[in-house]
Amino acid sequence: MDTHRSQYRLKKKSLNMNKILNFFFRGINWVVSWKSFKVLPYINRMKLCAYGIEHGSNCRLIGHCKIIVGMHSHVSIGNNFRLVSSNSFPLSTHKSCIAVPEGATLKIGNDCGMSSPIIRVRKCIIIGNNVNLGGGVILLDTDSHSLNYLDRRIGAIDMANRVDKEIVIDDDVLIGANSIILKGVHIGARSVIGAGSVVTKSIPSDCIAAGNPARVIRKINQDNEATII
Repeated sequence: MDTHRSQYRLKKKSLNMNKILNFFFRGINWVVSWKSFKVLPYINRMKLCAYGIEHGSNCRLIGHCKIIVGMHSHVSIGNNFRLVSSNSFPLSTHKSCIAVPEGATLKIGNDCGMSSPIIRVRKCIIIGNNVNLGGGVILLDTDSHSLNYLDRRIGAIDMANRVDKEIVIDDDVLIGANSIILKGVHIGARSVIGAGSVVTKSIPSDCIAAGNPARVIRKINQDNEATII
């Protein structure tokens, strides 16, 4: 019990530091936004450096993105990354949030694009190269809470008994707007997830999946033609 409580207090300290950093950069964004919208990506790159996030060249974050990074976590972003978090763009209707608490890992490959994503990592999320996330996509590698109602009455016990499983999204995947990818899911290369889907199980490569829960509805051959299965 004492161990759980000490871990809980440590995470609260980390969250408080993240609140201070987010407040600071939100103020900077507000000051510069009315002068030049083009300045914001440079400010956001400063934010990545402040959080110790590794990122490649031509990394562009447009609009305010809330970032929570815990101690001993690892976040890396590849080259040519683009994230839009602003209601000035279609399908970007809310602010983005990337939360990677203590000990968790988030890896994003090269040439990826996202619009107002919510990415919450408790264990590990790996995103390959040339992956596109439509507006409002949510990635959750955790249940966030224990399924036992007694555990949920005590915060530290609740966190200790939740289930976390990594998410892997392979190269060239397209995920439609407002889809939710849940814990333990592996989406194979070149597959497409239809808008509004809830993906609870792994999806193989070269197929189209959609629905709640998502299921494979078509396969895509090498000539990019879809065939009903």
